[in-house]
Amino acid sequence: MQRTLHIFFIITFWNLGILNAQVSEINALKDKLKDAKNDNTRTNVLIALSRAYLRTAPTTAFSYAENALELAKQSKFAQGAGRALNQLGLVAFQTGDFANATNYFLKALKINEQLDYKSGVANTFGYLARVYTQQRSYEQAISYHTRALKIRALLKDNAGAANTYNNLGLLHNQLKKYDQAIDYYTKSLLIQRRLENRQGMAITYNNIGEAYNQQRNYSNALYYFLKSLQIKKARKDYAGEAITLSNIGNIYYETRQYSLAVNSLLKALEIRQRLNDNQRIAATCNNLGRVLTQQQQYKTAIQYYTQAINLAKTIKSNQVMANAYEGLAITYHRMGEHNQAFDAHRKFARLKDVIFNEQTSKRISQLQARYDVQKKQSQIEQLSREKQLKQDEVSKERMLRNAFIGISFLVIILAFILYRNSKRDRISNEIFAHKSRELQQKTIEVEQKSRALSRQKDLVADKNKNITASLAYARHIQSAMLPTHKEIRQYLPEHFIYFNPRDLVSGDFYYFAVVNHQYIIAAIDCTGHGVPGAFMSMIGNNLLNQIVKIQRETNPAEILSRLHDGVIEALKQKNTENHDGMDAAICVINPAKKRLYYAGANNPLLLIQQTKENPKGNLKVINPDHQGVGGIFSSVEDAHFTNHSFSINLPTTFYIFSDGYQDQFGGPDNKKFMRERLRQWLFKHYQLPMDEQKTGLANTIEQWMSSLPTEEEEGGEAIRQMDDMLVIGVKLWNEK
Repeated sequence: MQRTLHIFFIITFWNLGILNAQVSEINALKDKLKDAKNDNTRTNVLIALSRAYLRTAPTTAFSYAENALELAKQSKFAQGAGRALNQLGLVAFQTGDFANATNYFLKALKINEQLDYKSGVANTFGYLARVYTQQRSYEQAISYHTRALKIRALLKDNAGAANTYNNLGLLHNQLKKYDQAIDYYTKSLLIQRRLENRQGMAITYNNIGEAYNQQRNYSNALYYFLKSLQIKKARKDYAGEAITLSNIGNIYYETRQYSLAVNSLLKALEIRQRLNDNQRIAATCNNLGRVLTQQQQYKTAIQYYTQAINLAKTIKSNQVMANAYEGLAITYHRMGEHNQAFDAHRKFARLKDVIFNEQTSKRISQLQARYDVQKKQSQIEQLSREKQLKQDEVSKERMLRNAFIGISFLVIILAFILYRNSKRDRISNEIFAHKSRELQQKTIEVEQKSRALSRQKDLVADKNKNITASLAYARHIQSAMLPTHKEIRQYLPEHFIYFNPRDLVSGDFYYFAVVNHQYIIAAIDCTGHGVPGAFMSMIGNNLLNQIVKIQRETNPAEILSRLHDGVIEALKQKNTENHDGMDAAICVINPAKKRLYYAGANNPLLLIQQTKENPKGNLKVINPDHQGVGGIFSSVEDAHFTNHSFSINLPTTFYIFSDGYQDQFGGPDNKKFMRERLRQWLFKHYQLPMDEQKTGLANTIEQWMSSLPTEEEEGGEAIRQMDDMLVIGVKLWNEK
């Protein structure tokens, strides 16, 4: 099944309109070259012409870039020389000459670093990363992209940073580090949203979907593919639409929804036929053949496989042809046509050997290229050392000559110095007396300023004291808003609430209410922490009171939906730039029906139930809906949240929490605690008494943070904690 990742820096599709535009661009550049009045402009135009010819005529592209470099050297246009060297590197890269590509890029890098041309340095780091990516040296590629990212952050180059985050995600995807890949894609997506780059958002949604697909998390993968598809349709990006439709077809195939898979793949095929994209038409035919075989529509499957084979012969793609023969072998075998199945499998096996030999040759070429790159780098370093030795020898000779001249000069002026000394001493004494008077005056002024600063310091200390007192009172108000453990224990005797604000007041809060003999308990994570988060928590608590206690709503999905509408209305988010919001997990316990209901906005539910077959318990992670309450989702009309329902006839323990605990940095490598480590800890200790679990959570995170150096906020308060922390655990109807 075809799966496609979007890469920002590789163009994969050309059509007649693009070629016509390219010819027009080349003619315009040639006219501009004739009219250019200075060498710097001519250099830049030559580089632009090289770029225009890069993919269609590499030899011509090389000639233009070489002319640009020669002209830049003659006119001493250093920045132009750096750009020309980068362009020569791109031409070498395009033709597979990775050793020379690396050599050109390293020369360009040296010039850009000497000029302190940061943007040029970042671009060259990106080009070097592309070379190492092509050679499968992924760790070195990651290193260069990371160095480029630091510079782009310094330059506030948001578009470049988004590009680099995407490329880092692709590299981690290749290394099968899918969680890290998703993290990088998400950072790219956030920037694309700020830039309102719809194309970039569509590409990144697709890449996130593919990472989830690799993890077999098909529900999340489908969610992001559909987001990508929506944007591509709106932009009339037909090639991109076909890619994502094919990916969606793959998800439906993996989840055995074959009719939906066929529907998506037929739409992709129709688009690719309009675009005359034979490579992808053949791949889509193979995918359709595979799905139709699962539906036992063998004759139609054979037709698509045959079409794929014919196209593969036209475009000379052994891999597509091998896939088709493999599919034919399976289809004929299921039909009972064993002779035809054997013949198809024999052709598949032969092609597989050819592909293996091609890949082996390519790998050997890559290893040779990598060796050539390392060899050239060693030669460059050796030449640099020899050049440095020669420069050192010249410097020594120059130093001896200068020393002789200096000594002679000192002898000549010594007599003059002795003559002037007596006269200078008299003048110096007069100056010294004058300076002494000035110094006394300055001392008086410094003492006056010191007293004024002391008074200001006392004033600041008083204001800080007043602010701290106000925050302490605000904390008292917020604490009064929260339900007491005594209130909750009347209905849920076995529970704990680990609540650890980062500051005096918190953006996290917990909620509990009893309505119609049902118990509602929630963990809410508002935007921010400290005072802004506390204001949001007050809004959230008031809205929940209105929804639950006044409107008597007990459906958790409906509670979240009304809370979403309430936040948008309270903060007037439809008419302002306010993007504050909340993540939430809400549970409703119905003791009469012995049911537990859950709905979540970005925050999951951990559910552990013990059975006779498995007294140690089964852990289930109930994923939330991937949208928050209000905030960046304020444009979503009629927000829909999903209800989940569970029987609690069995001994049941469940946990809900904000993201503060799992996102805390620490440990030996100064990394996040991570959600998976929190899940494992809770599952390992869930049979302990609830008070002991709470103490254990507190000790564990304190030990995790102990390796961090303390920082200081304004006012001198030492901190290590990054965010507010909230974890709630409840045991229900435990059998003794």
